[in-house]
Amino acid sequence: MTNTDLYSRYIWLIELIYRCDGISRAQINAAWAQSHLNVLGETEIPERTFHRYKIAIKQLFGIEIYSSRKEVSSYHIRDVERVMADPEMYWLLHSCVIGNFLRQYKHLRHRILLERVTGGREYLATVTEAMRADCTLVIEYPDTPMSTYTMVEVEPYFIKLNHSRWFLVGRNVSTGCVATYSMAKVRSLRCTGRTFVLPADFNAATYPAADDCEA
Repeated sequence: MTNTDLYSRYIWLIELIYRCDGISRAQINAAWAQSHLNVLGETEIPERTFHRYKIAIKQLFGIEIYSSRKEVSSYHIRDVERVMADPEMYWLLHSCVIGNFLRQYKHLRHRILLERVTGGREYLATVTEAMRADCTLVIEYPDTPMSTYTMVEVEPYFIKLNHSRWFLVGRNVSTGCVATYSMAKVRSLRCTGRTFVLPADFNAATYPAADDCEA
């Protein structure tokens, strides 16, 4: 079994327990028997395998699956509100669940319309590495309203996905102003090696919505 297959099983189990908010081992086995991931036609998840899955899920995602024995033994996610309140965890689980869902119902793909994220994805690794190192970026970006491209040095504060578009929010070194740059409009991008210091009171959540202040 590949790591991808195991990962899909972990996500399947997390989503099942979260959705049911209390589920017995018998119910988990019944759901597994019907799952598209069960390519061998198994009738259950063996107890030792189930235990290994719980350990792996806690190690990989920080999610603890525990058993309540008040009446019939049932399984829950500990501190589920805290887990789902974490935007990164929500995004990760949501993306994986959607992927599993589409694979399970691939015969219905022509009836499931998804929104495509437009442009900028190819720059995500470079931008996030620059943020990690607090290093400025030089981006080739169109002037407005003439749409001629110029080179702009930016201190990358944060990135965000808004209305299916990636945006980079940062301080323009030349003007000193914080602006939002649509990553779909970037023609080239590189890290300069020059470091910067984030403002002491920096909080990404307090900045305006990306579509309200695009450069």
